[in-house]
Amino acid sequence: MNGPRQDGRLLEEVAEAVERCNRCGTCLADCPTYVEARTESAVARGRVQLAAGILNGEIAPDREAAAVFASCTTCMACEAVCPSGVRVARIVEAARAAIVREHGLPWLQTAVFGAVKRPRLLATAAEAAARMQGVLFSGSGDGLRRPRIPYGLASRRAYPPLAGRPFGREPSGSRREGSVSGASRAAWSTGPRVLFFPGCMVTYVYPEIGRAAVRLLERAGATVVTPPVAACCGTPLEAGGDAAGAAELARFQLDQLDGVSFDAVVSACPTCAGSFIHRYPRLLAGESRYAARAERVAARTHEVTQYLADVAGISPSGLLDVRVTYHDPCHLGRGLGVETQPRRLLGAVPGVRVVEMRQPARCCGGAGSFSVTHPGLSVAIGERKAEDILATGAEVVATACPGCKLQLADVLRRAAGERPVAHVVESLDLAAHGTGG
Repeated sequence: MNGPRQDGRLLEEVAEAVERCNRCGTCLADCPTYVEARTESAVARGRVQLAAGILNGEIAPDREAAAVFASCTTCMACEAVCPSGVRVARIVEAARAAIVREHGLPWLQTAVFGAVKRPRLLATAAEAAARMQGVLFSGSGDGLRRPRIPYGLASRRAYPPLAGRPFGREPSGSRREGSVSGASRAAWSTGPRVLFFPGCMVTYVYPEIGRAAVRLLERAGATVVTPPVAACCGTPLEAGGDAAGAAELARFQLDQLDGVSFDAVVSACPTCAGSFIHRYPRLLAGESRYAARAERVAARTHEVTQYLADVAGISPSGLLDVRVTYHDPCHLGRGLGVETQPRRLLGAVPGVRVVEMRQPARCCGGAGSFSVTHPGLSVAIGERKAEDILATGAEVVATACPGCKLQLADVLRRAAGERPVAHVVESLDLAAHGTGG
């Protein structure tokens, strides 16, 4: 336990949070896991107390404690309503890191994170998996795939197929990174130079989101380039307790961007944007080679709907005669404070009627790997979201997070209420060009 005790700054932060938490219970009604589990360990105030005990050495960081923190989606709903301003998600991640320092990562996470930290190995593994997915998963008419080999509740979930052609790969197999399309060349001398950061979900699962985002950015007059190497932003590692691995990826990203000229970094994944804006400056604070660079990049980073609405000032064109309801991703609304921009963009498309859910910002239950590690809890949370969506009568569900898109498609299928689920940029691109990808 030397690691946690040596991190005086973090221990001080947690101790302050515990002192501020008055256990009022305001967070109970808004915590998606507590609503389903109804146990004290499944809500913020219980997790904060447990984290304090672990980080100050009073409680052993055993497997039971690990299970408590693993069951948190880190959706920040508790933070949004906390009258004392306790940063629960940060405390949960700190506790996870303390447990990993004591016991190490589980073997599966060790293998997965090891590949994630080696971008070229990850690309090779993802492309091999895409070729083999027909063996492990069965397809169906809804475009989703189901595991052929039963594995508990996870076997009843459905997933989108891995992309046969990842974002950034031309049909010839060459990389697009760093290249500039014809549309961008026309704007080279006058428009901003935007580095589009795709992230893992866009690269390997939903490349159509990336292609739609690039077309919209170019339509707004930007010259669009991409990173030399497609690599993970690092958030999954820190969320899983591997803070050192997350910092390693943060350094990798900053190093590779050193050789790229850009005015802004834009991502269609709010988790990736949040990594550049919040995590990198925190993870690399105090490192003489990286701290200032992390701050400079953070100041130029935007989530794509915020950039299109507030910076580029794009005016959606075309026509979509449809009722749309919008789901607020946790990492976008509560994490980055971006709530009105996606709605403004959707509402500006001629023919689109935006209808609100009763609780549009409630977590969908996806939360990255949470949907795989806690399939039952994930589905239960998602079912409430599906009910809210169906009650609106909307014909299309829009969101601004690739991970939320994956989860919403599955929970709506399970609720027998299949609806097209689209990223906001896909909807805007469909209206403008008559094609979503």
